[in-house]
Amino acid sequence: MKKTVKNLITWSPSHLITSQKSAFTLAEVLITLAIIGVVAAMTIPTLTANYQKNLITSRMLKFYSSMKQAVQLASVDGLTENITYEKSGEKILEWYNKNLAKHLRTNSVKTLPDGILVSLLDGSGFITLYGGHTIFCPEYKKCEETINSIDFSIPAEYAFVYKLDGKNLFGFLLWDGVFKTYDTCWDGTKEGALYSTTCEYGANEYGCADKAHKLCAKLIEINGWKIPDDYPIKF
Repeated sequence: MKKTVKNLITWSPSHLITSQKSAFTLAEVLITLAIIGVVAAMTIPTLTANYQKNLITSRMLKFYSSMKQAVQLASVDGLTENITYEKSGEKILEWYNKNLAKHLRTNSVKTLPDGILVSLLDGSGFITLYGGHTIFCPEYKKCEETINSIDFSIPAEYAFVYKLDGKNLFGFLLWDGVFKTYDTCWDGTKEGALYSTTCEYGANEYGCADKAHKLCAKLIEINGWKIPDDYPIKF
């Protein structure tokens, strides 16, 4: 008689697969959120400032190039006269329409008591006053806000001069068939663009770090159209 041997399989705990779900505790979640908040608070202002700087420089360079080309094309067409020194927005608009309008792509042009306000396609804008004084705004709305705060009972050149801030409004000049960043009282150096120490029109006023901030666009230009690390205006 044969004996039948049965194979007995013995299961041990190691053979058992146990599924366990892990989860964060409330304390761990709160700590993580706090860390994220601290990191965001440290990085977001820097990212915002860098974005604003890039916006300013890219639009400023585009504006400068477009205006310079428009003036050159107008010269080919026979531009001979300068913008009037008459404090008349109508006269300046007449000059603009005759010489520059067909060479610039714009959204709108408005007449001011002493000049014109122009809206550009990329969201920037500029104001041109008698004598060719030109104010560039990387954001058009800043031009509008400034105009709304101006007292036009005094000459616009003086009303606008202390509105330049090296951040929202920048100074340029259009005269004698040349368009350029503002350079009155500039000695040709970076230090002179920061601090204009000698000037027949008044010392310590025209530099980017001075009271009127007129040379901020010049400072950015000579730095390769980039805002320098030691730029005196904070973002």
